[in-house]
Order: sequence, then structure tokens, then C-alpha cells
Amino acid sequence: KTKMTEKPESQNKEPADAKKEEPALPEQSAPADKTAEATTVNDQAETEALACTRKEMAELLASKDQEQDRENVKNYINTLEGVEKVEDLRTLSLEQLFKLEEKYEGVLFYAFTDFMDGGAKLDFTRWQESYKSPREGDKFQINFLGNQAAYNELGAGDILPPSIRQITVWEKGDSNRARTSDRRIGLKGKNDGSVNGFFDTKGYISIFTGDVMIIGAPQKEFDEKYRTADGKLDYTKYNADESGKDTEFIKTKLEKGAITKKQPSSEEIDDLMKGIEAEGKGQKVVDAVTAALKEGMRGDHCWDWVNKVYKKAGAQNQRIYQDLSYPGKDCGDRHASESLMSKLRPGDWLYINNKNKYDENGCHSGIFLGWINEDRQIARMASCPGAGKKGHVTRENLKQKPVTYISKPF
Repeated sequence: KTKMTEKPESQNKEPADAKKEEPALPEQSAPADKTAEATTVNDQAETEALACTRKEMAELLASKDQEQDRENVKNYINTLEGVEKVEDLRTLSLEQLFKLEEKYEGVLFYAFTDFMDGGAKLDFTRWQESYKSPREGDKFQINFLGNQAAYNELGAGDILPPSIRQITVWEKGDSNRARTSDRRIGLKGKNDGSVNGFFDTKGYISIFTGDVMIIGAPQKEFDEKYRTADGKLDYTKYNADESGKDTEFIKTKLEKGAITKKQPSSEEIDDLMKGIEAEGKGQKVVDAVTAALKEGMRGDHCWDWVNKVYKKAGAQNQRIYQDLSYPGKDCGDRHASESLMSKLRPGDWLYINNKNKYDENGCHSGIFLGWINEDRQIARMASCPGAGKKGHVTRENLKQKPVTYISKPF
């Protein structure tokens, strides 16, 4: 990718004490026949620095080539906060990203999502339309552009407009690994440590690069209700009306041990692992899981993460069951018997057949932590959700995702 403009190296250098100016967001409603003039902003210095003229905006809106439109928008965002191209958002801290979003609401939505329908590229007008007037069923793929802070911390509640109160997330784009929210907590994310985002009864629904996000029915009136006269988000009014309902949902609807943030706190991890008892090496594996979750240990893939946990525990694994000889990704009736399932203990290494598209046998590696409901074969497990991701604890239905491999720690 090239920079928006090329200048001699001497012109690119600024004095050490130079103040960087920020442009005002260009007016979308500007008529095409206006002569070029700088957009009016409160700070006159900002008016003089890199502001898009109305004529330039009209040219953006008139463009028929969506690919070129996308490049035009990139060039516009190039002028924000000293970012030369959209991909350079990977260099910004979480604080800078939230500051950018506060000034140009919707810019994180543009920067970290892509349209899925028909391969259409996002242009300036569709960006504004999709953020301010989203449609039920719209699909977006998440891409945090290598920004580790965004990858670790930003969620759908930070990116989507307040009008969206429900989403479905397909992990790594796999519709078999879908979660649909029951409630959105908070008006929109703020970098203040508060609980916000989309939740089901299992807890916070996180998003990572490669995940697909599907929009539920927008509530435009909800969005309008919680804005001030100048269009800013009215958190005070929202909290007065909805914070009690948010708190009630968290206290009464979430399952025991549910996570409430993309990165759970040390206290949440302790609470999650509380009461899990094992024997011998199994307990060492459980303790290693706790440590790995607190450290934010990542895996190259699910098997790698479990292997790292076993090494951290100083444990080896002894296979007691395996059947991976079935064709395709569905194990059918070739899975562990009821007798074997009754012998599962915390710390055991399992493969579960979730029919994912990444493993040749459609299986996922995880560590068994105990039964939530043994009769229904609902288990609590620890695993890595994808390449480069941190480990997490999940609730798994082992009747729906049968066990095809069991090994014991020793």
C-alpha cells in the first residue's frame, strides 16, 4: 500500500514540538455544486489542517466504483490521528482507538469489519448507512488488523451502534459454532472498565479476527432515545433507565462461573475454577489450567494449548480410548461408550467431535474440568478457541459433540 500523498523526505519531517491537528468529519449532505471550502469546526486550527472540502466529499459520494470508494475512505482516514493508512490502526493503543471512536463514531466499525454479502466492498456512503441504519441479517467478518490491544479487548459492544441489541457470532465463520445474544449490556462500550457487550446465559460473547457477526433486528427508536440534542450518546439517561435491568440479567440469568468480559479478571477465573477437585496429576493439570487462564497463555491451535497446559503441569498423557477412523467429519455412533464417559475425571484430555472445518476429523481438543450435569452429559471444559487465541472455559454438550479420544494425565 502507498501513502495518500508523496512528499520529499524533508517536507515530511516536523519540528519536535509541532502540534498535530485533526480534521473535522466531512459533512455528508454537502451538495455537489458547492465550491471548495473547509468544513467548519470549533477549533479554527483544525479547519486549516487536512480538512476535506465539500467538493471532495461530493466526489466521494459520486464515485461508482466501490473498490475506489474504499480507497478514498482509506485516504480520508489516513488524515486521522496521524494514521497514514487504515492498516496502521494496528499501531494505536486501546486509549487512542476509543478516543478516535468518540470523535468519529463508527470508525471502528469501518476499520475492523468487512461486508460479507456478495463480496461487496465497503464504501463511504455504505459505511455511514450501515452504521447508522443497519439491516437485520447483515453479516460482517471481524479483522483486527494485527492490533493486539484491539484483538484482546475490543468487543461487538464497542464497535456496533446502540440500535443493535442482538447479534449472532459464528466462531471462525463456522455456523456450527454459533452463539446468539440474549441481552446487550450497556449503551455502547467505553474504555472505563465497565461491563458492556453482548451476552447469552453462558456469559460474554467475544469476537476475534475471522469471526462472523450477524446483525439482529435494529431498534432505531432505542438509539434515538439515548442521544442528546447534538447527537452524542447519553450514557446518563441510559444508566437511569437500563442499568438496573443489566444488573438483574447478570445476577439472575448467567450460569455459574460465566465470564463477563473479553478478558476475565483473576477473580473471575478463581471463581470459575472454584470447587473443581481432582486427584494426583489431574489436580496439577487443573492448577495449570488456572495459571494458563490468568497468564493469558495462547496456543497455535487447540491441541497445542492443551499440550502446553500438560507441560506446565509436568504431566504426560496416556491414551485410553480413540476412534478417529470414521470417514469425513461426523463421527456418527463411533464415540466413547457410557461406561468410558462415567470414568472421566478433571484433568483428562479429550477430543470432542464438533464437526469443525479445520480438523480433518472435525474434532476439537480440550481439558475436561467436570460435569455440570452428568445425566445430560453437560461438561465444563478448558480449551483454546483458535490459532493464536487465549484459552477459555466453555460449557459443552457431549451428547451433541461426542468424545472420540480420551487420555489420562500421569
